[in-house]
Amino acid sequence: MVGLIRESLSIFNVALAHQKQDVVETLLLNLIYTGQVATCLPKQSVIQGRFFFIRPLYFFDKELIKKIARACGIPGDANTCPYSQDNKREKIRLFLRDVQRDYPDVYRGVFNALFNLNRSYLP
Repeated sequence: MVGLIRESLSIFNVALAHQKQDVVETLLLNLIYTGQVATCLPKQSVIQGRFFFIRPLYFFDKELIKKIARACGIPGDANTCPYSQDNKREKIRLFLRDVQRDYPDVYRGVFNALFNLNRSYLP
C-alpha cells in the first residue's frame, strides 16, 4: 500500500491551454515538416508516465473560449507560450486563414478528420 501511495504522489498533471485550433495547427505542422500524422493529445504521458500534460480546452473553439472569458470578465488573449511566434506555426495559421475564407469550417473539418480515419485509403 505504501508503494502505491508513493507511486501516486509522483504523478503530476500539468494543465495546458491548447484548444481545437492548436490541435489542427500541430497536426499540419507535423504533416508538412516531419512527415508524421501526429498531434497533441487531451491527456499525454511524459517522462515515462510520471507526468501528464492535460488539455482541458482540447475540444473547444478558440472563439468560444474568448466569448466565455469576456462574459466572465477574464482579461484578454495573453499568449505566454514561448513558441507563439514560431515562423512555421504562423505560416500554418496564415494558410488556414486563407482556406477559411472559402471554407469557414476548415478547423472543425480537419479536427474531426482526426477521429474519422478511413483506413482503406491509407497504406
